Amino acid sequence: RLRRGRRWLASALGGSGGAGGNGNQNPKPVGPIPDDPAAAGPWSVGVRTVTMAVGNGRTPVEIWYPAKPNSQNRIAKVYYNFAEWLPPENNIPRNAPTAGFECNCYRDLPLDDEHGPYPVSILVHDTGSFRAASAAMLAHWASRGFIAVAADHPGLTLRDTVAGSGGCTHSGVDEDNEHTRDVPALIKALKEAQGELGFLSRAVAGDKIALSGHGRAGGAHVAESSNQQGVMLAMTLQSNREIPKRDNLKCVLCHGGQGDKLVAYKSVTDAFDDTVKELHPGLLLGLGRTGHLGGTQLCGARNSEGKDLVAIATQHNVCDGAAARILNEKLWDCTGSQLARNEQYLDEGESTRLVNTATTVLLERTLKGMDRDNQLNQLQRTGNVAEFRKVD
Repeated sequence: RLRRGRRWLASALGGSGGAGGNGNQNPKPVGPIPDDPAAAGPWSVGVRTVTMAVGNGRTPVEIWYPAKPNSQNRIAKVYYNFAEWLPPENNIPRNAPTAGFECNCYRDLPLDDEHGPYPVSILVHDTGSFRAASAAMLAHWASRGFIAVAADHPGLTLRDTVAGSGGCTHSGVDEDNEHTRDVPALIKALKEAQGELGFLSRAVAGDKIALSGHGRAGGAHVAESSNQQGVMLAMTLQSNREIPKRDNLKCVLCHGGQGDKLVAYKSVTDAFDDTVKELHPGLLLGLGRTGHLGGTQLCGARNSEGKDLVAIATQHNVCDGAAARILNEKLWDCTGSQLARNEQYLDEGESTRLVNTATTVLLERTLKGMDRDNQLNQLQRTGNVAEFRKVD
């Protein structure tokens, strides 16, 4: 079933009309969508932070969305200070230099309500991470006509991972241990678009949803919640979780970094092989010289003193040193880190570009029915793409 022909995904989905649903039309773009899937799309990107009820509490949710043209004029881009996801008892002075990421997005812009409804792409972060860790990818999706969503998942966030050490506190919200609570609640809230999500009213194409997960934890959420009505595409990023066959799923992407020190690349390919026995079409993308955090903005974030989040946690002895220790042992697979040892990984911009390319191609092909066969073939020939397998 290995296919190398140009019409791999088109034939698997039934031609250029592959995107299914309840009759919602694809959004008419505000301008031409670039053929290069790594290029930003024609929409300015707005972002809002809302909260969602889960379990015994509420959790923040970040929503990136296509905004009205030119509505970002004279507005500063959003800057995510990653230290804000450390426990509140972090001892970091308010005026201390910050390490984070400037997103190509703008706070609370008006939604472009003239070109929707928009397909939805949800990302679940890994253990020890948080909703803004892959902000570049999420904003990129939104610029090309998707509503992109990421929540802080209780029990998985950086704060909750280090809680209980050195007097640092938990968020207080129970973890979704069965991986069947958070994502269904988020999909339901997006479809209903009420309350804090009311600005999305009539903007959500609820029958065209992609679900992605990073690492073991994110992949578990994709595996267990991909049966939700409207989910057409499942994507696992640096995860070794097999995705079960679902009648609603039309395609699957498995991406892994060959240098990953937390999820062995061989386990990613094994999970892909097991997945496509029953669920296909499928695409495996293996990036050379890429660790567990390739495609996120975590490794590259530095403050004015050149310190990353681990160094900042160490400097301020956050949670009596537990924050830096846990980051070093369980997440921080970056060039120069304890986990990576002496391995030199791809530049963060290049790994992000490659992950953006692969995910955008499948999003546009599966949820919008766009012809992206040429782009897939170009990706296959791109340097640093070490393994590329298509199965129909």
